[in-house]
Amino acid sequence: MSKPRFSLRLLLGAVAVVGAMCVALRSLTLVCASVTLSTAYCVLIASLVIATTCRGAMRVFWLSFAIVGWSHLLLALTPWFAEGTSDVMFSRYCLDWLARPLGHKIYYSNDMHFPLKAAAAYTEEGGDFYRYSKYLVIGQSIITVWLAAIGGGHHLYMWQTRIERREETIGT
Repeated sequence: MSKPRFSLRLLLGAVAVVGAMCVALRSLTLVCASVTLSTAYCVLIASLVIATTCRGAMRVFWLSFAIVGWSHLLLALTPWFAEGTSDVMFSRYCLDWLARPLGHKIYYSNDMHFPLKAAAAYTEEGGDFYRYSKYLVIGQSIITVWLAAIGGGHHLYMWQTRIERREETIGT
């Protein structure tokens, strides 16, 4: 089994992306919320397009990326499921845990079940509720893309392991 290899360019890109994510989670502007959510949507849509046009390993990765990403995004940021789904997700607990060190006040309300709706409805720039709803949208968007990448990578690893086992079995 070959070990995964990372280029210096990939690692530097990852550091830049993590830095941009930290800035977005700290600043909490409406522009940051819009950009992170739009980026998550664009990446997930692109993953579906790529998955339908590729074969082999790329198809496995991007299809898994899309399934995991869309699943998390729908559960975390939409009111399509039972009220309160986003409140009990592990990603929400992680964001609540990270909020205080970042200097954000955690705000609980019945409207926080749907942070997208809450962020759009309350435009009081200085209010804790408005800032925290933007924080949740930014955070859940970032977590969605990371979980999708982890899910795609995991499925790709499992697929490659299965292929290598099949080749070993045929070769013996």
